[in-house]
Order: sequence, then structure tokens, then C-alpha cells
Amino acid sequence: MAGRSGRRGFDLVGNVIFFGLTWTKISRLLISDLPKLNGSFPMTTTLALRSFLLLTQTKNLINAEEAIKGLLGQTFFCLGREHLSDQIKHHLIFSIQYLMRENLLDKNGQLLNLAGAVTHLHYTEPSNFAFVVLYKHGVWHKICRDVETNSKDVMDMLMLVLSNLFNIIPIRRLGKAWISTLRKKYPSRIVLDPIPTSVQQILDMHNDRVIKIYSTYVITFAQNIIELDDKLPLSNMRFPFEYIDLNGELLSQLKSTCVPYVARSSFMAICSGQGDLFRNIYDLTSHLRSSIFLEARSVPFIDTDRYLNAYLFDFFLHGQQKALIEANGIRGGEIWKFLKDFSYILNAICVSLNTLDGVDENVLKGFKLVREEFEAKFQSIWA
Repeated sequence: MAGRSGRRGFDLVGNVIFFGLTWTKISRLLISDLPKLNGSFPMTTTLALRSFLLLTQTKNLINAEEAIKGLLGQTFFCLGREHLSDQIKHHLIFSIQYLMRENLLDKNGQLLNLAGAVTHLHYTEPSNFAFVVLYKHGVWHKICRDVETNSKDVMDMLMLVLSNLFNIIPIRRLGKAWISTLRKKYPSRIVLDPIPTSVQQILDMHNDRVIKIYSTYVITFAQNIIELDDKLPLSNMRFPFEYIDLNGELLSQLKSTCVPYVARSSFMAICSGQGDLFRNIYDLTSHLRSSIFLEARSVPFIDTDRYLNAYLFDFFLHGQQKALIEANGIRGGEIWKFLKDFSYILNAICVSLNTLDGVDENVLKGFKLVREEFEAKFQSIWA
């Protein structure tokens, strides 16, 4: 079966051609219910930054403004849910606030510092923000300060941190005996070592700032919502029920002692007693009232609390394709893509650092050495 239903806003009719299908299956396809199509939330923090890049560097400002207006109010995501257009604009305001606090955007909408790296690595969000946060706090500088005298250890540490941030593959927890057996047969570590504690603390502080900014966002937006959040999440039954006396002594006592909330789901507020205090990204995105839509991918929260496959770090150490397949469990047909994607990331980082004013030369040299070493091992297999 091939064809298309038509382009939204352009075509009224589309054409589909059935070839090699039985009439029974064709009939079933024609009369079956249409699946419900839902667009994804269009606004992310990186997209907000890229929008400012478009506005400040375009030669056709009118077209750029029209494109951004369409993004904010005419996306497929809002089809049938037009009220969410206001939420997208609200989300944009707090994304701008985050970008300004991280010194990536000035008050005039001009990009600052390593904003170029963030836009180049937009497809890796939120890892692109992690790279910038670590640069701003001097982590890369500290790692690379001995690059002239101890380049191998510097490259290994850079690669360890990068492997915890980019192109990660979570794995289930493996038994120590099983890992030990694999390590005796292959040079892979299999399970990635966690990032150093000092680096983790910096990322944790960044995450605290993110949770604070976006908690304020959902609370502020919720304060402007008029309709009640009075449906149970699974049964969709409304509460309180009609037979309950809202002015009774028991309910009056409960109201006087309850924790106030506006953004959290009423059902979750009753269960948790947390009010609008959100503890982590899962709590923030999963326990909101039904009229607020927020995805984890649209918030620059950097989750490093994962059990990860060490395939990138292992390849950097030994450069063996067979070990990645049999020890790390990477499919043979996917190895080239994963490694090539990471090669692109290393190249984008080096280009961004090279164009940064006042870049630390040791940091630039450290990342270039990692790129050269990784590319050499990659080319030795796929020259």
C-alpha cells in the first residue's frame, strides 16, 4: 500500500494505491475506524533558542516572523485543542527566562557564549545544555588542564563524561558474575561508570534551577485556568458527587487543613499532600491537572541516574566491532549509525569551541584529540 492523504492546508483529496493485497484486507482497511492522530508538543527550549537565531540572522524578517507565528499557534498539536496555543506561548516565556539565566540569550534576543553549540546539537537535547553547563562551571577546563603532559587520561575522562550524556543506551541491571564472564572474553567494560561526583553535583544544581523555573511556569499558567479539575483520571467520574454536602462540618474541617494547590492534579494532590511542590521531572510532567500539557522532552532536565551501556567508551578504548556486538549487545546493523552519530557530535562540539571567543586552548585541544582518536578507530573499520 502506498500513497498519501494529502497535505494539510493544501489538498482536499489524497490517493492511495493497493497492490498485492487481498480484497478482504482492502475492504477491512477501507471500513475500519481511523486512528486518532495527535501531534507532539512543538516547543522545546532549544527550539526557542533557534527561533531567536532565525530572527536575528535572517535576511527576510517577515517570513521568519510568519514561520514562528505558525509554530506558536497553528501546529497540528493544537488541532481540536486550540486552548493549548496559549500554553505554548506561556511555555516560550519561561524557556526564554531559562536561556537568559544560563547566559545563552541577552535581553535583546542576541545569542551569547556557547548558544551556537546548543543550536548545532539541537537533536541531542537536553544533553546539549549539559555540555554548556559543564563548560560554564569549568568542568572541561579542569579535565583538560593536563592535556599537554597526560593526554591519554584527559581523553579517557572526556570520553567518560560525554558517554554519560550523548547517545546513551540504558540497559537492565546485569549480575556481577555475568559481567565478569563477559569481561574475561572481551575488552569491553559493558556497564558505563558513572560521572565523577563533582560533575554530578553541578548537573544536580542545574536540574534544581530547571525544576524551579518550570514549576513556576505551570503554577502561573494554572492560575489563569477557569474550569475545574474535577475528573478522576481513569473513570472520568466527576467529584465531589451530588449527594455530598459541600457545606458540611467534615468537609469544612478538611478544607481548613488541606495543602493549597493549583497546578497539581486534584487526584494526586489528595494522594500525596505535596501541593504544588514538585520533586523531580517525573513528578512535574506526570502529575499535573488534565488541562496542562507538559512533556519531559520539552524541559531541559538532565537525567544522569541511569544504568547505561558503555558501548561508546568501550569502542574508544578498543575499537573492536565484534566486542560491541557480543559483549555490549549492540546489533551489527546499528553500530555504524550509533558511532557515526557520535562522530557528528564530536565534530559539532569542536566547531563550536573553535568559533567561541576566549575559548580555553586546552579544552579545545582535548576535544580535538578525542575526535581524532575516535575517528581513527572508526575509519579503521569503515574506511
